[in-house]
Amino acid sequence: MGTTLRPSDITLALRRPARWEGWIPTFSGTGFNVLDPKPEHIRISDIAQGLAYKFRYGGQVTPVTPAEHSILVSTIIETLWPASGKMLAGLLHDACQAYLQDVQTPVRKFIKVELPCGDIVPWTEMETRLNQAVAKSLGMEPGFWGCVEVKAANILAVVIEKQQCPVLQRSGSFGLPPVPAEISHLQLQYLPPEEALIAFLRRYADLKG
Repeated sequence: MGTTLRPSDITLALRRPARWEGWIPTFSGTGFNVLDPKPEHIRISDIAQGLAYKFRYGGQVTPVTPAEHSILVSTIIETLWPASGKMLAGLLHDACQAYLQDVQTPVRKFIKVELPCGDIVPWTEMETRLNQAVAKSLGMEPGFWGCVEVKAANILAVVIEKQQCPVLQRSGSFGLPPVPAEISHLQLQYLPPEEALIAFLRRYADLKG
């Protein structure tokens, strides 16, 4: 039947609220400003939700969520370097991606963001600011995501993912190290988002004691 309403009637009527810039909705209902992250707005439920309902590698491989990847990193640390006590750091190392996106490594270093104040910062700085807020909110050490155990376990998790995801097997060498025998038994579960969410929260609760 059609309507007399014109598309421009919609586009011209759009009025963003005053606090719109930088704000995103969150599962808890709190909301979050990714341009000005505040520790008091961090919720572990939002982190779990955000990491469980995304897929690594741009969704181009058998679906692996950042939540399952984070559990894997934490498990690798627990297996290889338990005395470090960095298992929780491993679980939360990608927490910033719950509020941002998992930008793939080959393009991440080229992305820059212009902030409302006019400053232009690299994408990695955006991730750092968010992880700093996570650290303050959840009682983590500053820079927890960059400790050597987390970096090493993250690399090994990628090795496991590359070995077990058929698409990644065909993508050529990433220049990665071999998998140590102690963790050769670890297998991806390809958890669907709803199961990855529960598994992430369970792992968090276990590590928090």
